[in-house]
Amino acid sequence: MRITPNDRVLVVACHTDDEIACAGTVCRFAEIGATIHYYAASIVETLDAMVAERLAEIRESIAIMGCREERALWDSIPVRLFDMKRQTILDRLIELRERWQPTIVFGPSSFCFHQDHVVIHSELLRAFRTISVYGYETPWSDNGFKPSTFVTLSQGQLSKKIAVMEAYRSQSFRHYMIADAVSALSRLRGILCGSEYAEAFECIRDVV
Repeated sequence: MRITPNDRVLVVACHTDDEIACAGTVCRFAEIGATIHYYAASIVETLDAMVAERLAEIRESIAIMGCREERALWDSIPVRLFDMKRQTILDRLIELRERWQPTIVFGPSSFCFHQDHVVIHSELLRAFRTISVYGYETPWSDNGFKPSTFVTLSQGQLSKKIAVMEAYRSQSFRHYMIADAVSALSRLRGILCGSEYAEAFECIRDVV
């Protein structure tokens, strides 16, 4: 993976908050001037009050990552029903490919067993055949994640990654949504690549 100011990054989140997995790397791209785009297939919530809360969280999250709101989009595909919306998802990804012309895409890895992530991973392969694609690590729903790419992070980038997680206050009840867990995983990945902190990815396709 190369990190350049000319890159156009697309983060594909199955559900809003999945971007936490690659937030440090995205911040590293943003800090050198790369263009950041964001797409979430589902905002998860359906009740009006909860939707409003989640949208506020999304906006806070993408701002931390350096993504302008006009470069972000989210849909309301029902959770755990992505398999019934495969063509809709593929059409949206192709639309974003043509509109935003990303040079690198981050999405769910092949190691994730969550049914919605499985669908998005499959459709990413179809939509972005000629573009570099990396699968991010989601330890709460991965089965034997095997990283092949590491991106080193500074303390500041790790702090931004934690801030992205903390933006999702409505999800703070989840056992993995704690700063210590994010820091510990980043530290472990750093140890594996000779850095203080890092994020790990599956290299799905690397186009040079």
